[in-house]
Order: sequence, then C-alpha cells, then structure tokens
Amino acid sequence: MSLTGQPPDIARWRSLILGFLLVPILPGFYLALVLYGTATVVWIYVLSRVPLIEAYPWIAGATVTVPLIGWWCYGEQVTPSFWLGMAMIVAGLLLTQLGTLRQWHAVAAGIERNHSTGPARSPTDGHGVSLHALIV
Repeated sequence: MSLTGQPPDIARWRSLILGFLLVPILPGFYLALVLYGTATVVWIYVLSRVPLIEAYPWIAGATVTVPLIGWWCYGEQVTPSFWLGMAMIVAGLLLTQLGTLRQWHAVAAGIERNHSTGPARSPTDGHGVSLHALIV
C-alpha cells in the first residue's frame, strides 16, 4: 500500500494523470515551448546557410552550456574532472572549426580586396555559401 492507502500501481497512475493535467497551467511549460520553437527556427536558418559539417559541431555547445547554467544558477557541484571534460569538449569544437575559420578569413580578405579594387563581389566559402548570405 502507498501513502494514500491505494495499491502502488493505482497511486502511480493517479500521480501521472495529475501531472499531465497540471502541465497546461505552468508558465514554464509555455516558456519551454517558445524557447524550443525559437531554437528550431534558428537551427533551420543556420542550416540553410552553412553546411551541416560546419554547423553540427556547435551542438556540443549545449553539453557545456547546460551544466554551466546548473552550476551558476542552481549552485550544482561541478568536479574538477567535469571542468576538464568541458575544456576538452571546447577544444574539440575549436579543432573541428579550425579549417572553417581559415576559410572565413580567406573570404574576409577577399571581400576587402574586392572592395578596394572594384565592385564588391560576394566570394563563397567553397560550398556556394557567401559571407553576405550568412550576415543577411
């Protein structure tokens, strides 16, 4: 028997049903929906302008961001080995993007050269994506 005097299976189902009924009245639920929708729209926008192989590694940023929010906002304990792991994730992210950064520097240098020598052209990063398209 549970604390409510009902068999455990009935008490479990009752709390589950009550939980689902309470969700629509929680403001945090609607905030989560808005944040999720916004993140989805931003992700689709990014993927329409950047190749997947360049954009996807940034998903690892959530692996670092969420624990940092937990540590900063909620005072959760973060061990030294966890900090080391997060540093390794950031290093891996930067390594995967190193080639991309070199391409963008070359694109930026091309824009400066084009601007000083004639009409501005929109050089691409080798994938047909122009720097201008990313900014606009």
